[in-house]
Amino acid sequence: MPYKDEALREERRRLMLSEAKIRRPIVGEKRFISSDVSARTADELAEIVRAATDPEDLERALRGLVSLLDEGGLAYFVAFLTSNDVALRTAANTIMADTPELLSSRLPLLLTDQEENVRIFAAESIPFAIHPDTEHWIIDALEVEDSVNVVCALVNALITVGTEICIPTLQSLKTLWSDSPLVIFAADLALETVDPEVHCASN
Repeated sequence: MPYKDEALREERRRLMLSEAKIRRPIVGEKRFISSDVSARTADELAEIVRAATDPEDLERALRGLVSLLDEGGLAYFVAFLTSNDVALRTAANTIMADTPELLSSRLPLLLTDQEENVRIFAAESIPFAIHPDTEHWIIDALEVEDSVNVVCALVNALITVGTEICIPTLQSLKTLWSDSPLVIFAADLALETVDPEVHCASN
């Protein structure tokens, strides 16, 4: 769900701006203006994002990229969401927090991405998604996922969005991943959250 805590949102934005100040302008660098964004392709905007030294330019370029998610911008935006660059990652996550619906319908695709960190990001984003099928997305992903880290992230998401529908899946996971204490712990916690009576009966 969208962030309701305005103080938290403001703090995230303040962090984005303060971290972005670490970037130092390149001598002779030309800033782009907001009117440039609408005429740019996803590739061009991604390059602007990487080179941006001004926080306002960074935000405008990222928002322009979000408008092109279906025209090649999705892969770039996800990469920025998980970037090692603190200022860039914070800026991208702030924009996503402001408009979570932009990525919600694309999460099933991200859950099948080849990169493990992208799948983890998608799993961690599910509780913020505005969509009625989030629980089914998790269940479908768990049926094919072979990374313990992604499985734990998906199960943790069920703690927030799970209902009795996911109970059989969680119980099956405990058998399938019986050699993984992390998965067992996550599944037990999810079961206890979703339906304490069923969890107690299974122990």
